[in-house]
Amino acid sequence: MKSFYSLHFFVLLNNVIQGRIHGFAIFGAKKSKPTSAFTKDVNTCNAENEVRLRMSSSVASEEINTNIRKVKDLCPPSWDDLTSHVDEMKENDESAVNENLTPLVTLYRDTNGWCPFCERVWFALKIKNIPYRETLISLYDKPKWFTDIVPTGLVPVVLIHSDTIQKSREEDGKDERKANPARTLIWESLDILKALDENFPDTPKLIYEDDENYMKGREVMNKLTSTGFAFIYNSRNETLTMGEKKMQKLQFEENLDALEKFLGLHNESPFFLNEISGLDVEAVPTLERWRYQVHLTKNMDMMEGRPNLQKWFEAMDKYEAYIERVSGDEYSWAAVASTFLKVFGTGKDGPSEETKDAIDKAEMEAEKLRSKFEQHPSDSGLFSEDLLKKGRLEAAIKLINNHEAIVKDCTNADPKSQQDLGRAADSKNADWMLRIITAVLLNIDMNSSDDDTCADINFGDASVAAKTVASRLCVPRDMGAPAAAVLRYELSSFASELRN
Repeated sequence: MKSFYSLHFFVLLNNVIQGRIHGFAIFGAKKSKPTSAFTKDVNTCNAENEVRLRMSSSVASEEINTNIRKVKDLCPPSWDDLTSHVDEMKENDESAVNENLTPLVTLYRDTNGWCPFCERVWFALKIKNIPYRETLISLYDKPKWFTDIVPTGLVPVVLIHSDTIQKSREEDGKDERKANPARTLIWESLDILKALDENFPDTPKLIYEDDENYMKGREVMNKLTSTGFAFIYNSRNETLTMGEKKMQKLQFEENLDALEKFLGLHNESPFFLNEISGLDVEAVPTLERWRYQVHLTKNMDMMEGRPNLQKWFEAMDKYEAYIERVSGDEYSWAAVASTFLKVFGTGKDGPSEETKDAIDKAEMEAEKLRSKFEQHPSDSGLFSEDLLKKGRLEAAIKLINNHEAIVKDCTNADPKSQQDLGRAADSKNADWMLRIITAVLLNIDMNSSDDDTCADINFGDASVAAKTVASRLCVPRDMGAPAAAVLRYELSSFASELRN
């Protein structure tokens, strides 16, 4: 029996759920422009010998240790002062120039950063290094202006600034002067990828639909996606027999083997073809989810006996255009897996025993991964020193731009999701903690002060706030994976020192 759930059905539910569960909206409450890398060294900060915040000059190679010796007089800068510090860093750092490039594209994507079709376009823009601006669309409450201009009402959508592109080419002497063309609005991810190739011919080409091998790879991935969704979400389809479910698993495994075989056709390259292409861009959002969730929800190791698939994931993990901002991470996928099961895996009579076991397994996995937050992010081997330095700045800017929403979330006495996590009692303690973490990320000295915002801090409550923010942080919804790794490390280390 065929599954009656379509891919788009699950994608839409996935994104709606992401806006309401692991839920957050805490780091996304305010939008900030994409930031460039700032390569200031991380030095030792002292607060009149009362507090020692020891950080490394080389983020990737030396331990960053937040060692709070005595915190009763510690007072971090105000949010206005922290904002001014970031602005000054931008003015004094030559690498900030890239932030001011004129956008040539506007990307309309989901607020949560989880839509796999949006991720395709997001990733392509990063590969091509095309300057772009983002407009985030809530899939739960789409604005009327968006549905008025987009017939499907779906994301992703791209507005190509054809007039700006033409002007740029004329200034570079590549084109003769001509009338400015109209801007072009495009939807559907594959159409967008093709349009990016066409409108930006000087960037790496991704789509090769006239290549037989390319189309074979797409066929392999399409079959895998179809059988994968049927198998992974079959627990909700109560009309399926056990035999039909076993057949779905078999079909999924057979198509995984077909992908393994295709990836092995190019021994000199870990990617689908000889170099990264649109096939990798199309595939990675879905495969990433399965990589982190199938072993939890279906008790299946999709890597076992598939060395080419393992090499492909390892190559993607090292591909900076992906790992820096577009990819999710293991904890974020584990943290939402149990909620997905409760929503998607439960029939009218409640969850089956199999689903209950999967929910318990996912929740235990999330807890295990939370216990590793205090491990230095460089220990994972995923992130270069440069990515971690960029991540520190990205995390600091996110905290500055969204501190009010973050404080509200981590002190919410009636949370709608992740109710098992503790919540802080007082917003003052949470705000103090966030300002300290931001100052640490930015390498700012902190001194004792009579500021009322730093008086009578409850360190136990501030510790709870730090743990909650670390656990609620979601990738890529809130920030990139390197930034999240650094921020979770600092929050968790600080929480432990406060408890001690």
